[in-house]
Amino acid sequence: MADWREDLDSYLDAKCDELIQFRRHIHKHPEPSGEEQETARFIAHELARQGAPQRLVLDDRGVLVQSDESGEPRIGFRADIDSLR
Repeated sequence: MADWREDLDSYLDAKCDELIQFRRHIHKHPEPSGEEQETARFIAHELARQGAPQRLVLDDRGVLVQSDESGEPRIGFRADIDSLR
C-alpha cells in the first residue's frame, strides 16, 4: 500500500496550476467575516466540478464536503475563508 502522503503530494503536484488559480481568485475577491457567501459559492462550485459531494452551510457562508462512505481513507481540513476589511 502506497503511503498516503506520497499520494497526496502527487495529486497536489498534478493540480498545482489549478490550485494557484483558485488561490488567486479567492485573493482577488475578498469578503469580510459574515459576508463570505460568494466565496463559499465559488468553493462549492469548484468542489462540485471535481465531483465532491458538498453543500453550503451557515447561511451560505461555509461549505461542507460529505464522505461517500466508501471506507477509503479520508483527509479532513478546516480553513477560514474570510478576509480583513
